[in-house]
Amino acid sequence: MAAVSWLDAQVARLWRFGCHTVLPAVPRSGWLVVGLFGFGLLNLGFEREIWPHHPQADIWFGLLLCSCGLMLPWQSAATARRVSQVVVGSWQLLWQLLAWMSYAAAVLVSIPALIGFILCLMKVFR
Repeated sequence: MAAVSWLDAQVARLWRFGCHTVLPAVPRSGWLVVGLFGFGLLNLGFEREIWPHHPQADIWFGLLLCSCGLMLPWQSAATARRVSQVVVGSWQLLWQLLAWMSYAAAVLVSIPALIGFILCLMKVFR
């Protein structure tokens, strides 16, 4: 019984950290990118129902998804950097390390994503 209450307390503590520290640290542009990504996914999923007379709709929404996918790693790195400014102690070091690793991953992801974005643009304006 005590283990369950301990586990419940840890889950509640994690939820509080997420709601009071991580979510406010997400930049406004991050929420915009997430919203546009969801918008592109929904429109791509229901392409035949919503856009039946627009044959290039899938390409345009693919471009939207690619551009949002290009921005998501940068936004997550900015969020980790902002969280590292709020927390203290060894947690700050952990979040700073996470921010630096996220920036490195964003650079590595951006190169093939930019190539894919350019190829998709070439396909649209062909």
